[in-house]
Amino acid sequence: MKLGIILTGGSARADVQLAQRAEAAGFDYAFTIEFFNRHGYVPLGAIAQVTDRIQLGTGIANAFTRTPLLHASAAMDLDELSGGRMIVGLGSATRRMNEDWYGVPFSRPAARMRELVELLRAAFRAQKGGGFRWDGEFWQLNVPIYARPAAPRVDIPVWIAAV
Repeated sequence: MKLGIILTGGSARADVQLAQRAEAAGFDYAFTIEFFNRHGYVPLGAIAQVTDRIQLGTGIANAFTRTPLLHASAAMDLDELSGGRMIVGLGSATRRMNEDWYGVPFSRPAARMRELVELLRAAFRAQKGGGFRWDGEFWQLNVPIYARPAAPRVDIPVWIAAV
C-alpha cells in the first residue's frame, strides 16, 4: 500500500514543512492544492529542494485556467528540480469556478481534458529537441523550437480528477 498526503497547511511554508515530515514518516506522495488563493505548482519547487524521495504532485491543478504549454513547462521544471518525482494532477473544476472566478469558458470538459492530456504528452516528448505542431479541436499550436537544456522525463505522469 502507498500513502499520500494533501498539503493544506494554511501557508506555503507550512506545506513545505509538512512535506518534509511526511517524507520522514514514510509517505509516498505529497500533493499541493490549487484554489483561487493557492497555486498548485509553485510550492512544489520549494518542496523539491528539501525532500529526496517522496513523489510530488499537483492535487489538483485547474486544467483550463492555464495554457497547455504553461502546464507543460511547470511540470517539466518541477520534474527537473525534483529529480524525476513530479506528477501532474489535473481537474476540470466546475463551470462556476472556471467562468465566474477565472473568466475562462467551460464547455465540453471531458473532451477538452482528453485533448489537454494528449497535448501535454506531446510536449513532454518534444522537449528532447525540435519543435512540434498541434492542430486539435481546442488548441492549435505551432512551436518551432521546443528544446530544454536539461530535458526531464518524457513520460511525466498525468493524473486526472473528476468533479
